[in-house]
Amino acid sequence: MRLPRQYIRFGSHGHKCRYLCLQQNPFLLAWWLFWHGKPFGFGRHGLRRVLANCKVLCRMVILLFYYRLFSPAADNVIELPVSGHLCLQVSNGYKVFDLRRKIVRKIFFSEIDIESARREINQVRALGHYGFAPKIPRWNAEQRWYEEEYQNGYPLNNARWAIFLHNFQTHLAPLICELMLASSPHVVSALEYAHKQNEILRNWASLVPEEQRDAETVATTEKFVSSLINGLQRLGDRQIYLVLSHGDLSVGHVLRTNNRAVLIDWEAVNFRSALFDLYEFFFARVRRGYRSRDMTIELPKAIGNLERRLALNTAAGNSRLLSIASSAETYRLVYYIERVVKGRKQAKQHMDAFNWYEERLITN
Repeated sequence: MRLPRQYIRFGSHGHKCRYLCLQQNPFLLAWWLFWHGKPFGFGRHGLRRVLANCKVLCRMVILLFYYRLFSPAADNVIELPVSGHLCLQVSNGYKVFDLRRKIVRKIFFSEIDIESARREINQVRALGHYGFAPKIPRWNAEQRWYEEEYQNGYPLNNARWAIFLHNFQTHLAPLICELMLASSPHVVSALEYAHKQNEILRNWASLVPEEQRDAETVATTEKFVSSLINGLQRLGDRQIYLVLSHGDLSVGHVLRTNNRAVLIDWEAVNFRSALFDLYEFFFARVRRGYRSRDMTIELPKAIGNLERRLALNTAAGNSRLLSIASSAETYRLVYYIERVVKGRKQAKQHMDAFNWYEERLITN
């Protein structure tokens, strides 16, 4: 039987907790990260960046030696039945990175049932057949784990608006187009779909224990969703298309490898409104505090860019998706509802971003 490995908490990577395996050679960790740690911010050129990376690596080495002498606090330690260099806490489990073997193993939480694990495994395995997602060479649903190929690529830059737009045009728009065309779209009524999403929100609120429920936030969220449904009614009951969606698209989930850009972290994949991923990419930036006054101009341009790309793929039988630009307002309101329902625990953060954008639309 394999002995459990201890992982100690070391800051965070984006919004995810980062852990280091205590039973590893600290100097080999520094070596592998320096040469193969692009997703974690290492390997970039420039003296200033190299010095900053060396400083972080030195902290990691010192931390590992320190905790070999002094036991870390219990709330900073997790035990997992697999060895690796780093570990990130993700949706429903942990991802352990073995940089030497170039694999990432997803280990589900013990409370996740086998059927839920099998469903996620089947979804990510199917995506592995496309070039925009990592392949899944090994898995075991009964033991609640799967392995995916490690992608050693740089995350996209989020800070400068001009670079952000360039990255969208060059790297992300082609990926979103491929993803939209990967499966046949589902045609639904926008109003019916919005009401179903609202029902999900209400059911969730009713299941939250009263001591854990923020009544004010729940009431504000329900009022916000109701106002969006009213907005859809004023636009008329239009049809929209649901397509395969990554569900959590941000710059950190797009890696530039030597060959092409690849999307990672597919735990939230599902069928959603056709422009969900595009809107999510832009609004994820807004939620992180980067609010450009030009977004009301550039976002419609991005939708037009995506529509033109889709026009080049009408032979694939998806020409009906070419109406997305003319229905952009409907898709935007539906996206707001989908995002608040999906991220209901951070509903206030999402609503603040959406209200800011709507105010900018009125101002402009």
